[in-house]
Amino acid sequence: MSDAHKLIYDLSPKFTNLVEALISLSWTKRQPAALKAYTEFYIDIMVAHNKYVEFGIPKLISLWIPADGDEAMWPNGTPIDNVKTELEAIHNLLDRILTAIPMSFEAVLETIETRFPYFKRTTHVIAGYVHNVLWLTEYKPIFTDFVMQLLMQK
Repeated sequence: MSDAHKLIYDLSPKFTNLVEALISLSWTKRQPAALKAYTEFYIDIMVAHNKYVEFGIPKLISLWIPADGDEAMWPNGTPIDNVKTELEAIHNLLDRILTAIPMSFEAVLETIETRFPYFKRTTHVIAGYVHNVLWLTEYKPIFTDFVMQLLMQK
């Protein structure tokens, strides 16, 4: 990630496949130094080339959805400590992106709605997603009305 970070301004939209591959790396369970390198790359690539926002935001929000087999990690609709730590890194990254790139608000609104789990998914999947959507409203209250309306609709 450090090497890719040095090339951010050269990673124009013609390198979309490479950037998408880098953004798609599994990063939430890595060591703190790797997390820092990844998040710095993620933010800076979005700021340098806002075309990547349309891929980057949905990628982050899809990490909010618990896997079907992760029921033990979501007792009573709340994450266990290590899952909460991973989610905190995701939310911190999203918060920084929303602060740095005002146009990303629209991408977040669209993604929250389109990624909402199907109502027949297991309870912990839906509860986990709702938990994360509500967490978003804690650090970006501008989403509150939209989120409440979406939750009532779904």
